[in-house]
Amino acid sequence: MKRRGFVTLIAMLFCAALVGTILLVVSIINAIPDAVGDACGQIMEEIFKPLEEEPPSAENPSIYENLVVWSDYAKVDDEDEKNNKGDEETEELARNIFLYDINTGKITQLTFSKNDQDYPKIYGDYVVWLEYVGGYEGDVSSQVHLLNLKTNQESIIAREDLDNKALSIFGNRVSWLRGDTNYWDVMLYNIENDMTLNITEQDEVALRTSPVVYENILCWSEPVNQYIICYNIDTSEKSVYTLEGARPYDIDIYEDLVVIEGRLGDGNSNIYLLDTDSGTIQQLAGTPLARENPKIHGDIVIWGEEYNLDPESCAENPEYCFNILLLNLKTGEARFPMANTQAPQLNHDIWGEHIVWENYKEEDSDNNSSQSCGSDIYLYSISKDEYECVSCKED
Repeated sequence: MKRRGFVTLIAMLFCAALVGTILLVVSIINAIPDAVGDACGQIMEEIFKPLEEEPPSAENPSIYENLVVWSDYAKVDDEDEKNNKGDEETEELARNIFLYDINTGKITQLTFSKNDQDYPKIYGDYVVWLEYVGGYEGDVSSQVHLLNLKTNQESIIAREDLDNKALSIFGNRVSWLRGDTNYWDVMLYNIENDMTLNITEQDEVALRTSPVVYENILCWSEPVNQYIICYNIDTSEKSVYTLEGARPYDIDIYEDLVVIEGRLGDGNSNIYLLDTDSGTIQQLAGTPLARENPKIHGDIVIWGEEYNLDPESCAENPEYCFNILLLNLKTGEARFPMANTQAPQLNHDIWGEHIVWENYKEEDSDNNSSQSCGSDIYLYSISKDEYECVSCKED
């Protein structure tokens, strides 16, 4: 708002100076005042026209059974500014949380905040997400929110005295990373008794990533040590697994299996499968490529893999060249089921036979321009081999 006020002042001074000059020659050229009046009018109209809306930017989906959550921009009324400016209506855009029901096709907006709300996760009747206090830029801190969908009761389970990120939820437990750029701890919150534990408080390890909670097990990775650590919540025992030849980052859990993104140091990664019962680790992906974010549910493993829609643009912007690869652990079949969307597919999730992801839209679909024009949330049915845009239904 301060920037707009400054621009407005400059424009008004410009128009005043311009009109003053014209009055000196008005007797010579009568048409100029009208023309300049139109020009000034156009300038002021341009300044005071409503702010253009952000392109749809639905991101970071999470799925549980028939429910999908994500974040997207939404208009938020600014009552304080409206009161200060009389009758002038003022609206802001902020990221908020949306819920989609696969069975009914209904989209519900869950939050209405002026602070950005992002990275939602859902399990059962609960949704957790991060609120960025003060916006994404500058000195940003985040706090963790929890919403009970049945009671519509919302609470803050972690304040913004330190930064919070990498949420995970299963049953009545929520995990995340808490700290700053120098040090990250693994936190665990119990919804039933409203208690929070710092699981790694006594461990002097700076870099941790991707804590994931599943039933009574909490696992995370320590890339520098090449460790995957699994913590038994009931017994407080830790099991340490070493990923030889790669540094583990993103992980996910289903029953006794942990899928791992192992970075090789040359910009490429492999995907690995850890069996916590036997302690064995096997490589799932073949030739090293850019890969990320493995997810597992049942016999299906998915991850993002470099898929050259346009080799030249992919070399310049590899993050825009991921498509979802689906691997069936029983049959060994691997495929890119949604490759014909001809757009990058990021931040995917899976539950049962459904996969959700961000499908990036391009400004020029003919030449696969890497300039993003927003993103939508897509839903894929494995059994039907069909996909649809679900966030588009709110337009």
